[in-house]
Amino acid sequence: MALPALAFLTSELKTTDLGLAYGIQFLIGNGFGALSKFLSGLIGDVFGIGYIFFLLSAAAFFAGIFLCFKKTMRQKVLKQKNIALDKKKGICNEK
Repeated sequence: MALPALAFLTSELKTTDLGLAYGIQFLIGNGFGALSKFLSGLIGDVFGIGYIFFLLSAAAFFAGIFLCFKKTMRQKVLKQKNIALDKKKGICNEK
């Protein structure tokens, strides 16, 4: 599994919001990953194998909502602090 290598590479970079990315990566890899087999097996036994894909679709949907919400909140914070985001260069400049 490449998770230890990804964790090492993520921890070496120094960028904004890296702590959140690092924490979410470990939560998903270890926390939810440990429960996924149990939860998928339980849903498969009770409702049928097809419903496991609904669970995966719901997880992907909530991940997409989280990403959209995070982007919107970041833009609001940058506006409040009067900082312009240069999307081509990926850097923030004060106005």
